[in-house]
Parts: sequence; structure tokens; C-alpha cells
Amino acid sequence: MALRTVLVCALATAIAGESIRVEYKLTKLDNPGGIIYNGKKCDMTGKCDPRLSGYVDTEKALNTWPGPKPLSQFTKIHEDDDVDSPSIQKIVSRDICVGSTYTKANLRVDAVDKDLTGTDQMDQFECMSVGSFRDVKQSEQSATWSTERPCANKFQPDKVKLMYQFRAYKIPERECGRPVGSSKKAGGGYGTLA
Repeated sequence: MALRTVLVCALATAIAGESIRVEYKLTKLDNPGGIIYNGKKCDMTGKCDPRLSGYVDTEKALNTWPGPKPLSQFTKIHEDDDVDSPSIQKIVSRDICVGSTYTKANLRVDAVDKDLTGTDQMDQFECMSVGSFRDVKQSEQSATWSTERPCANKFQPDKVKLMYQFRAYKIPERECGRPVGSSKKAGGGYGTLA
């Protein structure tokens, strides 16, 4: 046990000396019943109007919802009108610069239905990183996406799913923390939700 602890600490220290980019590819929100947190329909006459906001938590990834940031500081990720199960296809990322420690990441996503009558909670999602800091690849080119999986959610885990893929790789220190805009469509560019 002591040897395992020493090895884990040594690996964490090794990672702490390099800059890393963690990326989440949000693929789709699956809500075939068009429901909100309590199982009721989003809209009596139409479909949901989903709004997703969130951030990548690399500091306190295992803390309870919403983590260290209040909901008011979540950044817009996606919004759609009159669609229950939208295709999202966006990449959100966070850079961990030299001097910081990375062990886990958690993309925290708040999903609401927002229309003319008001805003209703749909669900709250936590998308944990796949693997560990040992799985950080040497470059973007060598970093393959994980298998698609559902985020854990609080209210309707058997009926509403937010699907994602994950990867992490080393980046040059000069690129770390560089502003790259908000989330982008998958397949090009990077999104940053710190």
C-alpha cells in the first residue's frame, strides 16, 4: 500500500511539471420523453427548449454539485428551441498549466428548459474524466477519444442522458491558458470553459 501511494504521488508530481489540456466532446442530450426534473413534460404543446451551461472542474472534481463555482458562473454551452433530444457535437476544454496538479476532471452541466412561460430545471449532470492522470497522452495527435458514455445525472437517470467522450493530452507551456473562445463544434478548434 505504501509503495502504491509513493508511485501515485510520483506520477502526480511528474504531471504537475507539464501543461495539460482536458477535453470533453458533448455529443447529444437524449430526452425522448421531453421531460423536466420531476418527470413532467417540458411543454404541453411542443418540445423542450434546452439550455446547457457548465464548466470543467479540475480542482475539486469529486466535490458535490455544483462544485466550487455557483450556477451563476456557469458558461453557456448549448441552446436549442423546440427539440427534446438535440445533437450537441461541441468540445469544451480546460488547460491545467505548469505548477498545477491534475488527477481528475468533471464537466458539470446544468440543463434547463427555457421558453416564454419561464425556466424549468431539466437535470444536473456530472461528466467525470475517463481513466486517470496516467492516461494523459503526449500530444493531441496521439490522444484518442474515449468510448461514448452518459454523464451521471441527479433527477432522471433512466430517462434523460447527456452523452460525452473525453481525452487529455500535454500541450506546450506557451499555449496553456490561452484564450480560445467559447465552446466550438466538434471537429475543429477548442472550447474553453474554465
